Amino acid sequence: MGLWGWGLWYGDGYAPSLFLRRDKLQVGLIERAAPLCDVWSLSQIPAVRAPHNWAEWLRMTSLLGHCCTWIAAYEQWVIEQAGLTYRQACIADWQKPALPAHEMAERWQQLNDLIIASQENLSLAAG
Repeated sequence: MGLWGWGLWYGDGYAPSLFLRRDKLQVGLIERAAPLCDVWSLSQIPAVRAPHNWAEWLRMTSLLGHCCTWIAAYEQWVIEQAGLTYRQACIADWQKPALPAHEMAERWQQLNDLIIASQENLSLAAG
């Protein structure tokens, strides 16, 4: 997992990996398995592309689902370690519309559940 103010990288040690651009909510694949430890700006991100075929589409959505689960666990951990008041203050500092702090973990997990359901429905339709 790599997090920056402008995006998120998620991988499992195999290429392609996932990149989510925050400002445009663009999600795509990067032809790289290793973490992006040497990236410090959006311009340094390797080329992000759409899936080329069904298997890559399933890979991208699977990585996105795992990423959502990771973020849900992180949000829960923050509340357990630092408290709900701390997380509420962090969100207030963003000065942008956001979910309430107490809903973040659950909503990320719900997003994962939607991704899994969509994969199952698409697999049935393709099958």
